[in-house]
Amino acid sequence: MTDLLLVGPAGTDLPVVARLAAEALGVESLSTQQATAEALGTQDVSLAYVTHGAETFRATEVRIALDALVAHRGVVDLGTSLVEDQEVAAAVREHVGAGTAVLVQLTVSLATAAERLAFTAPRPVFLGNPRAQWTRLAQQAAARYEELGAVPVSTDQRSAEQVAHEIVTLITEGQV
Repeated sequence: MTDLLLVGPAGTDLPVVARLAAEALGVESLSTQQATAEALGTQDVSLAYVTHGAETFRATEVRIALDALVAHRGVVDLGTSLVEDQEVAAAVREHVGAGTAVLVQLTVSLATAAERLAFTAPRPVFLGNPRAQWTRLAQQAAARYEELGAVPVSTDQRSAEQVAHEIVTLITEGQV
């Protein structure tokens, strides 16, 4: 099987979609954010981010992502902005270009993301104006995803199960 790399902004249910797609495909799933939290000594991604700081969290996540792109076979959830790292982007581009991986971008509207993320709750990445922060991060990431040849799949008004099913169908029918 060609590896499946999933990217998308917060609010797309990315880790859940990755796990469900992996289960349906009969392969392992790896979340770089969860693996990073665990490498930093906790199960809680937000706690790892706040406790260790953005720089340490990102450096650890980049290392985990690069290792996963070499060694992990199956589904890799690359988080929101991980492909902003040039080394990670180059590795993704290499795998997609060689046909050894498919890159799928989960998309979501601000309205749906706001419902799913409850922007009134504190989140370390969205300090200040959460809607403006989310929009800025989502737009930056979307440009990079497009540049890397990501296939967009909308999560708006759809369950994680429905999104995973669409992705699995695209893969098994050879549409990506």
